[in-house]
Amino acid sequence: MLKPRVSRRVALGGLAGMAAESSSANAAGRVRHHGVLIRTSDLDAALGFYGDGLGLGIADLDPRRGWARLVCNMPIYLEAVGDTRLHAENVASAEITFQSNDLDASVGRLRVAGARIATMEPYTTAVGRSVRFADHAGVVHHMMHSSRPAPVFAEPRIYNCGFDVPVAAVAPARSLLEGTLGFVPMTERYFPPSVPYLERDGSFAFMLHHHQNFEPDLRARESPERDDLGVALVFTSTDLRATARVAEAGGATLLERHARAFAHGWRMSLATPGGAPFEVWRWR
Repeated sequence: MLKPRVSRRVALGGLAGMAAESSSANAAGRVRHHGVLIRTSDLDAALGFYGDGLGLGIADLDPRRGWARLVCNMPIYLEAVGDTRLHAENVASAEITFQSNDLDASVGRLRVAGARIATMEPYTTAVGRSVRFADHAGVVHHMMHSSRPAPVFAEPRIYNCGFDVPVAAVAPARSLLEGTLGFVPMTERYFPPSVPYLERDGSFAFMLHHHQNFEPDLRARESPERDDLGVALVFTSTDLRATARVAEAGGATLLERHARAFAHGWRMSLATPGGAPFEVWRWR
């Protein structure tokens, strides 16, 4: 199969009008990346995998609402949404990359926890070696070992999170993230396939990827829905209604027309160009 090729010029082509869009980022309210949400069909099973299996502690648990917050260096939330749809692994998605001190040892622990290792062998990226693994329900994450020397750290630990989209969705996704929501590309040195993003204050936020060079292109997520199983990135906003309105005008798909109340405030579900899921929350 011929793999689509994408250059910096192609990826940046959708950004030609971004200077004119800077007012959109201001109109969206103050938007920041917050963490990740894993939608699952069974909260107890998810707690067994991520808690007992991966070793993440539980910071907050509300079984009646089907909700938990796990202890990690980035906020991770679990939400039970019932037996909804899990999209195929070659479809646009949001993803979590965990970091390992010893990749072989981490793979062994993942197998003991009940994970399915989705890559036959580790693959090399610009920053290290990685494997993909699926949790107890089939939700795919990454585990990576950095090629850069670093002190031993406590595991589990998140290295980063981000969106995986088809090549054709890279330029419109960048326009949404940069021109509309106001995130700042840190560097172009890793593109293709990856662009790291910063908050406006210069702190790290998240990643945008297309497929690795040894893989076929991803497919767009068809008819994404609010409660699709899997990972969604979580952003916060000071003005949820304005953020949703401006994001839709900037190319995002609203997966619900009105904000929902939840324990921490109000929330809305959206998808990037290509269909990678995210939520925007406003705290009470």
